[in-house]
Amino acid sequence: MAKKTEKNNRLVIITGCNGFAGKYLVSFLRKRRKAYRVIGIDLQRSAACDVDLYVKNDLSDSFPPVVRGEMERARKILCFHLAGLIFEKNIKKLCLNNISATANTFSSLVPYKDKAVAVNIGSAAEYGYHGTKAITEKFQANPVSAYGFSKLSQTQLAYCFFELYNLPVIMSRTFNIVGPGQTDKLVCGRLVSEIAYCKKQKSGAVSLKNTGTYRDFVDVRDAVKAYVLLAEKGSPGELYNIASGRSVKIKYVADFILRIARIKPNIDGCEDGPGKQDIPYQKASIKKIQRETGWKPGYSLERSLRDMLAFEM
Repeated sequence: MAKKTEKNNRLVIITGCNGFAGKYLVSFLRKRRKAYRVIGIDLQRSAACDVDLYVKNDLSDSFPPVVRGEMERARKILCFHLAGLIFEKNIKKLCLNNISATANTFSSLVPYKDKAVAVNIGSAAEYGYHGTKAITEKFQANPVSAYGFSKLSQTQLAYCFFELYNLPVIMSRTFNIVGPGQTDKLVCGRLVSEIAYCKKQKSGAVSLKNTGTYRDFVDVRDAVKAYVLLAEKGSPGELYNIASGRSVKIKYVADFILRIARIKPNIDGCEDGPGKQDIPYQKASIKKIQRETGWKPGYSLERSLRDMLAFEM
């Protein structure tokens, strides 16, 4: 009975629990020795999301009342705000959704600020292009896409809750996330999916369009560990990069997957540079999060790509 009471008094709220990172965060928390009651909020349920309580809710409209009741009873609250649109083409919907979801989530935490810590998950898209310098948290944000602008607005709003309401909010910016099960709407997921298909079918083509750009990739399993460490050791009101600190040409990613898959498929298109809303080069400095939390990447990009290919096969 004591263990159950302790678990109910330690509450974790994950918005966007059915997203790519959300599922890995739930899994990571389940493996820890500390007892949490995990509540997941999302638009639709996934059987793979092993939460204690799932709440179907559109956070851009409101924060679910049932979770407020859970917060009232909790002794300690950790909130990881991952919810938001990524691939929405309607700019108005994209921005309004991501900003409203953030406002509704953090507004609901304000009455419990003395026992709550929130981690807002931002994006490297907020930084834009800064040449080949390692981007620190002090670099000026300069998004070149609607998504980047919506995430920057979310980060700025999160900081407002810290400044105006003394809500302990920690801001993070995750660089290009990779790992098993990643959607094919993102570059590494697409390359793995296309190459896996060619290997299984013994035919097909792989597109090398826009593979001339450079990105800093971080494994989703490392990223979610960083989120938890920030909640436990990070400083409220501060911003932290989550990345590998290594910039890799996307053409290298394609070549590496082709090599480990041991196939030579047809090549559709050729290596070229960035498009209008693309960034030619990004690399992060991760000294701050390493210094303050002890976090460091445990998965190399090559390990991540091997695991992604194995997952697809």
